Amino acid sequence: MKKAIDSMNEETVSNLAKSNFIKAEITPFICNQSHTFSLDCVKEKFFLVYEVLEEKQEHLITPVLSHIVDLVKVNKTHKVCGCFSIVWLQCIFEKVLLHENNHVAKWGVLYVCRLDDTIFTDEFLELFVKVLNNNFLYECQLDEDSPSIVRELSQFLRCAEKSDLLNRFIKKISNIAWGPVAIFYIIHALRTISEEGIQHSSWQATELSAVKSLVETNLSMHSHILRTASQIELLRAIPNYVRQMDDLSLLANVLAAFPPGEGLTRGTVPWNIITAWLEKLLDKNNVETFVLNVANTISEINPKTFAIIVYLLYNANFISFSNKLCNTAALLNNWLSFLHGIILRPYANVTSSMYVVEFMSHLLDLSAKNPADDMTNFISSHIPSSFDFLIKYMKNISEELTYEDYVRYTGIVHLHIVNAPFYMSTEHLKARIEALKHGSMHLINHLPSVNLQYLYGLHVLYLSQSALASPVTKDFLTKHLAMQTMDTDISTAKGKIASEYYLLFLKLMRHYLENSSMSSWLPIATILSNLQRFLEVGPLENVSEIAKILTILIDNKAVSDTSDREMLENTFNLGFKCIIGVKKNNVFWMALENLVGVIINNNFLILLNAVQFAKGYIAKLLDEGDNTPRFKRVILSKMKDLDVCNLMKLKNPLGNCFLHGSVYRRDKKIENHAHLFIVKHLGLYYPKHIFAMDYNNDAAIRAEAIILLHRIIHPELNYATTFVQLILDALEKNKTKRYFNDSFLHKLKHRTMQALLILEPVLNEESAFLLQKKLCDFIFSESNQSSVRIMQEWLLIRIFVRNSHLHDQLWSFFVKSIKQRPRCTISVASIVYHVAKLLSNENQKDFIHTALPYVAQCCLGHQFNVRLYNQFILTQLYELMKTTYGDDSISEYKGIYQAAVIVLQQEVLTKNSIKIQDDFYFSQFHPILDYSLQTIYYELPRLTNVSCDEWISPEVFKDLMFVQNNGTLKLYNANSFLGETKSSVYLPKPITGDAQAESLKNIETLMGLCDIQKKIDPSKPVNLCGEATSEFMLLQDTQSQEGLIVVASFIDRPPNLGGIARTCEIFGVKALVVANADCVKDKEFQFLSVSADKWLNMLQVKPHELQKFLLDRKDAGWSLIGVEQTVNSINLKTMQFKKKTILVLGNEKDGIPSNFIPLFDKCVEIPQMGVTRSLNVHVTAAICIWQYASQHVLK
Repeated sequence: MKKAIDSMNEETVSNLAKSNFIKAEITPFICNQSHTFSLDCVKEKFFLVYEVLEEKQEHLITPVLSHIVDLVKVNKTHKVCGCFSIVWLQCIFEKVLLHENNHVAKWGVLYVCRLDDTIFTDEFLELFVKVLNNNFLYECQLDEDSPSIVRELSQFLRCAEKSDLLNRFIKKISNIAWGPVAIFYIIHALRTISEEGIQHSSWQATELSAVKSLVETNLSMHSHILRTASQIELLRAIPNYVRQMDDLSLLANVLAAFPPGEGLTRGTVPWNIITAWLEKLLDKNNVETFVLNVANTISEINPKTFAIIVYLLYNANFISFSNKLCNTAALLNNWLSFLHGIILRPYANVTSSMYVVEFMSHLLDLSAKNPADDMTNFISSHIPSSFDFLIKYMKNISEELTYEDYVRYTGIVHLHIVNAPFYMSTEHLKARIEALKHGSMHLINHLPSVNLQYLYGLHVLYLSQSALASPVTKDFLTKHLAMQTMDTDISTAKGKIASEYYLLFLKLMRHYLENSSMSSWLPIATILSNLQRFLEVGPLENVSEIAKILTILIDNKAVSDTSDREMLENTFNLGFKCIIGVKKNNVFWMALENLVGVIINNNFLILLNAVQFAKGYIAKLLDEGDNTPRFKRVILSKMKDLDVCNLMKLKNPLGNCFLHGSVYRRDKKIENHAHLFIVKHLGLYYPKHIFAMDYNNDAAIRAEAIILLHRIIHPELNYATTFVQLILDALEKNKTKRYFNDSFLHKLKHRTMQALLILEPVLNEESAFLLQKKLCDFIFSESNQSSVRIMQEWLLIRIFVRNSHLHDQLWSFFVKSIKQRPRCTISVASIVYHVAKLLSNENQKDFIHTALPYVAQCCLGHQFNVRLYNQFILTQLYELMKTTYGDDSISEYKGIYQAAVIVLQQEVLTKNSIKIQDDFYFSQFHPILDYSLQTIYYELPRLTNVSCDEWISPEVFKDLMFVQNNGTLKLYNANSFLGETKSSVYLPKPITGDAQAESLKNIETLMGLCDIQKKIDPSKPVNLCGEATSEFMLLQDTQSQEGLIVVASFIDRPPNLGGIARTCEIFGVKALVVANADCVKDKEFQFLSVSADKWLNMLQVKPHELQKFLLDRKDAGWSLIGVEQTVNSINLKTMQFKKKTILVLGNEKDGIPSNFIPLFDKCVEIPQMGVTRSLNVHVTAAICIWQYASQHVLK
């Protein structure tokens, strides 16, 4: 294309114009409107950008992005003449948006958001929307509240709203399967601009259908907190975009698409927003028509959808059951009155009646547990008739069932039984449930085989028995257990029917065991053997019910005999095998939770060898929990119900959990920041859906483990000693290892220090001494991150304050640090400072007098930071003594104090000394008063530059039921000083993005550049592979019967061959001869060749075949040149190569074999000045090839 464009010079264009040829609108770089404007610069920039965007490295691309800004301006100013059509601009932006470097793509998105709507054709808009579905575009810096792309996207949508672009955008996003973070921020931007006032865009049927598709496709499968947030933002946006609605059925289906119990939940803010909007949007006539149409054509709208819209209309004041003039209420009453007296009508329409009953069941579910009002009174008046229908027509509705009907009908019965107590008297309700029970028993007893009708009866029996709290009889159980061993229809029933039967029977068995005395139970061995049989034949759902039954047996201490215990363990083993390896869905997690509840159980752990049995399975789950945190959540949820004596038996699982958590991947950090944004900005809209554990399982696991640890150590003080040793051993394993901020080792040490702070108050003198000794050793021998170091110092401060007899250890440590590792004196002096402030009377005075000589000595040290910190601490200690005990108490240090003050006030040091003085550690932090979970797990990580996934707010501990007991550990700080602190010397300087992002964001600053790094554009075509490559090589060979052939058959090492291949390809060598063509598969060859072998003719000629190969070529007129140092070698500088040349290279060590020398026309050597014997063969080849190319190829 570039060559074709270059051929269109001014004379050619002029001749075409004279010949009355009309330029096509898409043809670029021909301007008919201006004779003074030169398009050469535009042309040059276009092709420069297009070529550079083929590169992968960001530093090569960044400078040319400024030219895109120029091209946009050219497109705007030359729209009339069409010399640079929008199509060519789209080509450029397509390459930017699809670039594999996320920073480049992000710049493209940010810039495209600022363009006007003319660029957004349907194809380009579709591309733009697809690019937005990239998680990494939404990366957020620490000092940013939301990603920069969200702000630009909001601006884009504001402009799009002024035309049809926003509506087209909605349609496009509904056709994509979105990532949870991307779709949340997009919907958030839509909602944000909608609240600023929508003037032009109006969503009609097409847009609402797109919204429905978006909800169904994306907002029901993502993580709970993100999908709920997206739903709520969308529900808040809809009223602002939909200002007119004629099709209430469509609106009903859109709202019903939102998953129940999440975004659109009755009583929440979004529900109230929707009802307020409906009140303004609709009129009574529309509502009446809608209700009448549904009542007359019941099959056109789902009963659940109808129930939701009726409740919304009721809350929007369109339906008033107490107002006799309300036609809509009258229509609903008349419609539901169809059920009244139905037991007296033998030929009632079952299908239409079932629709009404299903509608009633969903209305019941929506209204349950709410205060009495018109709606509850309305439901109360019709619920008895609904029950009567289910009782009388049990047999009719169960005939000719499909499995979908079975699920639907049992769901209707379930909702009636569960919610009816809010609307019916106990007496009337009990009578109807008893009737359901008898009807189900009658149905079961009169069916010869297990089919869907039988299942329906069995399911209704289970529901009614559960509501009545009366178990089935022992005879019933015995009969059905006997059916399992007999050759009956159960074993031949279809999969779903058999699975459902087994599950229902297990539920009935569990209900029987829960509601009957142990004396009436079947023998334990019989129960366990049958449970094993169910595990062998039943589905995964059976495991959960079987685990519940095992828990009932254990809770009732029914398992005591050795044989029963072994059978129980075998049953558990079988259940565990059934669930491991299957898909981790809700059924799996329910089964796992119930199984874990069997072994992590006070009554189980007292059984013989039960602790070892439980530990084995817990260890397996902990291994799984490293990758899937929910495993550990399940373990901890069961451990919290254990007695302290049993908790102590599970020391290792507890230790594993409070150290849990790996380093987050980049995508996980992005998702975590989105969760934090939701909690901060949207918590008021759905507080019951937002709980810290939902978005940071790792933090919740650590919090639960710490709560359990805290619960153990207060009644069992000696337990803390054991745990301290466990933690110190873990620290010793990683001692002196270098690590970086937010690395795994950093997080591990950070968490161990937090655990030690929890344990410190209950340590005895011996443990305190051991901990003090180890901490001093760690400070001396390691260079820890600030969060770890400060907690080490905090622990030592608390130990030295409580144990004055250990002060000699502190002074010894100070002396050792001064002599051997002066930088440690910063930590020691900081400890001294805080301890001095916490002591009182003579103890304080003596302590400061002892400390000052050491601190003063460090004030004169060689290292800048050592001097600075010690000078600051000396002035603080001096002023403390002076204020408390008067001038005379410290007069001998007056001179050095004044000197330190003068030094700290010097212009060079003032900035640093003020930073230290204002830092939270010296100004706000109190080692005793701030001893709380808030400081340890939230404030300290926040102020020491630890990533936010390590921050655990006190609210999380509160929600997890932390109990303070009588210990010193508090939940919250006594004051708000630390919480209000924003600055810290440990925090990085505020930035708005990393350097790369900044260079892309401020690309306009590069517009003055006159030169740009650009890799050579090879003349060979790109994107050829396979047969196309071979054809191209063949064409090149036929077009040129001369050139340079490089022979490398004597070379052994793949890196040398790879480097030579790259050099050959770059300078257009005709062929490279190697001993083994498979060398191209070697990784070392590929690393050096960088795919050059794909564009290079490579021939395989083994060394023993080489002589014949060379002689044949010599006979064909080729010149043979050996690269070797011989007596008659010619200086390479004076060598004149023939066009048809074969260059033979020698072995890395031995050079060219002597028997080949006579074959050559000439030998060449490279002149050298040093004493080294020879060059590397790769370098030698490159120099010789360059010399040939300069004579024949590059002329």
